[in-house]
Amino acid sequence: MKKWTFMLALLVGWNCKPKPIDLPVEPDAVPTFSVNYRVYDIYRALNDWRGWAFLTDEAGTVREAQELVAGKNHRLELYETLSGSLDFTKIELSANSSQTDAQTVTLETITRVSSGAQLSIPRFKTRVRPSAGITIHHVPDDLEIVEIPRYSGTFSQEHDAESDILQINFSSGFILENNLLIKLKRASESFSRGAFLQLIGDGQPVILDYSDLDLTFIQKEISLPYADTWEPSIVGVWDDLLEQRVLIAGRQPDGSTETLESILVEIPESSPVSFYRLDLQAVREPARTDAMAFYQSYTQLPDQIEFEPLELAGQANGNTVMLTQTEQLDVIRLEFYAKIDVHRVYWTVYLDPASTDQYTLPDLPPAVLEQYPFLQDLEFADPVQVSGLKYLKDGGYQTQVYNYLNWGDDAYWEWELGLLESSRVLD
Repeated sequence: MKKWTFMLALLVGWNCKPKPIDLPVEPDAVPTFSVNYRVYDIYRALNDWRGWAFLTDEAGTVREAQELVAGKNHRLELYETLSGSLDFTKIELSANSSQTDAQTVTLETITRVSSGAQLSIPRFKTRVRPSAGITIHHVPDDLEIVEIPRYSGTFSQEHDAESDILQINFSSGFILENNLLIKLKRASESFSRGAFLQLIGDGQPVILDYSDLDLTFIQKEISLPYADTWEPSIVGVWDDLLEQRVLIAGRQPDGSTETLESILVEIPESSPVSFYRLDLQAVREPARTDAMAFYQSYTQLPDQIEFEPLELAGQANGNTVMLTQTEQLDVIRLEFYAKIDVHRVYWTVYLDPASTDQYTLPDLPPAVLEQYPFLQDLEFADPVQVSGLKYLKDGGYQTQVYNYLNWGDDAYWEWELGLLESSRVLD
């Protein structure tokens, strides 16, 4: 297993021999450290999803671990007094829908976690595939356009003019939020009609009538910070737990080098959406910039988005990465990838640039290694991605990382990211 040294400096390795601590707890003992963790209901929709959360000390030793249940709150407690800080890690495993014996494993580590922290699996990180197609009856003969915003994949449409039935089917790579927006436009009308549909279910086709498409839209032009190859998207969110989401507008990433200065989007006028999340991604060699903002109404969506891109400078020499300008960062993010036979492993670590001078990836809980033995031989491949996160609000490392994991608690939270391109400098 290779090790990477980050200067700052950050030493990144992985110890494959877990050393669990199992101490007896007195009946009246008071925990010395605790972390609260929430798993949202949407995770029930994933194939054979399982997850654990665990705490490790500065040596990487597992001090407490707990298996997670979708839709539940969890509490990790320690009853021993430890010197030094603790790290919080969650691990999720789910079966690949097209290859049932293959596991997709994602890990996320927050270093220097605070006691009493309220954490959660990020609400907006779970995207899904439709479980069935769509059948729409009484569709007019002059149907002109069918539009379905999505992150990836394609769909096919077949309109039978004699029966007035429109049938829509999705490719295996079709990815969206847990609700879908469909928009139809007739040649005889200057506007679109649409509907939000829930496509996660028992695999039966969704059947509706053309009259059920009762959403109408307004057009909104948004000027971007500067001309670039932007990939914008707008996600609508509703319900108190923020578990109902729909991709309202976005350009599907297709490798296009088209430069955009503005975007023209259609926003539903009357809908259950309670707030909107606007994402921007721009790829500028050798850095990538992301920006995110929350708006409580479509009327608050800006005419002009303004921010200065964050520059993260650095260079690589062998396994050493030298980063400069780290004083402007709130968080440093490391992203690792490994492929073991048919399994894929992704590990993300959040570090405090002000206090971290070296870091080693922690052990995994024995229960995880026993049930998924392929993780015992985990070796991460080059390159590793290094990102710098800068927030537009004050609060420091701890607050900002927690905000990251609890998107939506602050409707106007924003961030920018600069990426040291791993494919170019960490090979």
